[in-house]
Amino acid sequence: MNCFISTTNVKLRFTTLIFAVLLNSLTTLKAQSSLYMPGAVNWVSVGDLDVPGDQLTVEALIYYTGASVNIVSKHTNPGDVNYLLRIGSFEIATTSGFAAFG
Repeated sequence: MNCFISTTNVKLRFTTLIFAVLLNSLTTLKAQSSLYMPGAVNWVSVGDLDVPGDQLTVEALIYYTGASVNIVSKHTNPGDVNYLLRIGSFEIATTSGFAAFG
């Protein structure tokens, strides 16, 4: 008895299986750290937080109340902005200098 296995069919099935596993894992990912604030006016003061590395990702669901409302910031006054994210604008100070957008 001869047995023939199509390598194309095996590759397709393997690729489909890998895709299904990845898709399942992507849909079940949960945030490692999150904060839920159901009130009308909410904010968190973290203090001096040193983030290691050179990249930072911030995500926020916001309720728009005005363009000059701080979403995420690290500053106490306009002269010491480390970073500041508002709707329509962003400011950041780096070792290369200061940049403002918007």
